[in-house]
Amino acid sequence: MFTWARITGDDYTFNKNNIEKNLVQYARNLHFRNDLKEFAVTGIYNFIEDGRNSNSRARITPYIFGGLALVAHSPEARTPAAPDNGEYEARKWVKLQPLHTEGQGQPGRDKPYSLVTLAIPVGIGVRYKLNDNFNIGAEIGFRYAFTDYIDDVGSGSYADRATQQGVATIMSDRRGEQNPARYKNPTNRYEVLQNMYDAGPEEMRVAIADALNRPTRSDDGKLNDGYLLTNFSIHYIIPGKIKCPPTK
Repeated sequence: MFTWARITGDDYTFNKNNIEKNLVQYARNLHFRNDLKEFAVTGIYNFIEDGRNSNSRARITPYIFGGLALVAHSPEARTPAAPDNGEYEARKWVKLQPLHTEGQGQPGRDKPYSLVTLAIPVGIGVRYKLNDNFNIGAEIGFRYAFTDYIDDVGSGSYADRATQQGVATIMSDRRGEQNPARYKNPTNRYEVLQNMYDAGPEEMRVAIADALNRPTRSDDGKLNDGYLLTNFSIHYIIPGKIKCPPTK
């Protein structure tokens, strides 16, 4: 199977309605999109056995599957919105891997990550026989990837700006940006933090200061990245040339 899917993530979008609980992610202010090109070879186990040909297949067939996939990917993000874009075009999508946003390749850092990785797809599905020629199906499958950089965020710390050049200097650490880059209309996310800091108790001020100054971009996770795909499908059954006679 070949699958082309886009996945996205945005710290602002997913945390703006519960900032106090997700303060670190809101303050981090990262986002990404990634177009995954996945070629997978999987095996399927049907829980209900089909007949000897397509005409005698079961009406409902639940199944599980597992296999191995080769995935090409390249995470991207928008450059900062004005006024934080500096000399660069505002809100332009740029590829993140060449920017080494976590200082990849520098002494003591991870090497630059590959844009091709393996993944293990596993999941469940069900097929329903509409008639002799057509099935409909639904499937949900999880992919465990052999990389931690599908979102360009590994388990590392912020890069030293002195070691970066060009647009990388504004793409690695985005905590101080006023407006979320994925939105056309100005929405001053930093002002929200400032108001919370000014009006909050001492514990909140400490938490905000810690979120804006913590050295790590992400906690040291125990697992690599993963993604979940769901699909609904229509199957056309190619008629067999030989049909078994009916059983008497």
